[in-house]
Amino acid sequence: MLQLRGIIKDFADRRIFAGIDWHIRPQDRIGLCGDNGAGKSTLLKLLCGR
Repeated sequence: MLQLRGIIKDFADRRIFAGIDWHIRPQDRIGLCGDNGAGKSTLLKLLCGR
């Protein structure tokens, strides 16, 4: 299980994530979609602790 609460990420003076709350169970499948520069890779790095 993966649980996120109140995830916030800033780059300089720009907030790219604010208050993300997720609860993902082992049987869940998710996909991340978005434009270039939307923060998909940044979110995955946060999930990995980087």
